[in-house]
Amino acid sequence: MEGEKERKQQEMKVTFTGHSGFFVEMENMYFLFDYYNGSIPQMDDEKPLAVFVSHSHDDHYSRRIWDIQKYHSQTVYVLSYDVRAGKRDNVLSLRPGVKEKIDIFGISFTVETFVSTDEGVSFYVGHEGNTLYHAGDLNIWAWYEEGTDYVNEQRELFKEATLPLDGRYVDAAFILLDPRLGEGGFEGMDAYRKLLDARSIFPMHQWGRYDFTEDYIMKREDTDNIRIITHEGQEFEI
Repeated sequence: MEGEKERKQQEMKVTFTGHSGFFVEMENMYFLFDYYNGSIPQMDDEKPLAVFVSHSHDDHYSRRIWDIQKYHSQTVYVLSYDVRAGKRDNVLSLRPGVKEKIDIFGISFTVETFVSTDEGVSFYVGHEGNTLYHAGDLNIWAWYEEGTDYVNEQRELFKEATLPLDGRYVDAAFILLDPRLGEGGFEGMDAYRKLLDARSIFPMHQWGRYDFTEDYIMKREDTDNIRIITHEGQEFEI
């Protein structure tokens, strides 16, 4: 698996901030993904923070993220190209298919972007042997009521978009499990589980319907790496 030789199994703390938002603390750095509601854990100002926004939908992006740099000085923003930010020294705007090494206050990490099946990008992030994947809205949008042709097209779009992810190892994968799709909401999770060798999977985009994870687990096998989220602010050690 790609990245497996570099793996150090470094401990991480993951906090669910709400919907598709996650805060990840590693030994010398913080990462915040798609924050728009909930609370951010208290941070040590000596540890840099990277704030990621996968796209501009208002359930993934809030202008509240710009307030973070007012109280946490060591902050950098990694945004999808569709998020309007103006010219700022601490902002990197990325299109799909980009791989960058980012240096922030003496600490470095890598980020790779992939095209979405909706808006924006998804992120594959590496830092000191650990890897994170945040799907954004890259999913199989299997709205069965739209008909067979539509769903088949969605499956093909997802397959093409995720070809670069096939076989990769990831320590924490944040993946959609959207109850609005009904049984169709299982398709994206199924596909990602075949693609990625994931140490921990965190379901997201559940619109507060956390029981949908339990529905999925009851109908699938080998789900021990899926973390069950029940409320905002929930913390996990991995």
